[in-house]
Amino acid sequence: MLIQHKQLIGLDVETHSGELLGKLVGFVINTDTQEIEHYEVRPSLVKQFLGEMLLINRKQVREIKKNKIIVEDGVVKEYKFQPVVDV
Repeated sequence: MLIQHKQLIGLDVETHSGELLGKLVGFVINTDTQEIEHYEVRPSLVKQFLGEMLLINRKQVREIKKNKIIVEDGVVKEYKFQPVVDV
């Protein structure tokens, strides 16, 4: 299946057991391999307020459906979001 980035952005991201993690807001592509390296997920409003995002490695993604992305249970890491600045 082929999918455009605008179809991915905004999808719900949930674990295999059904826990909603948030919405997909971006992803990072490795230009050498032309593969997605990781997905960036905006969690609940409380964590957004704290400036946190979820970083999900592409190997943790089990399935991408039309309406959601399903990831492995318990393998999500949090990080503090800091905008990337182009130089």
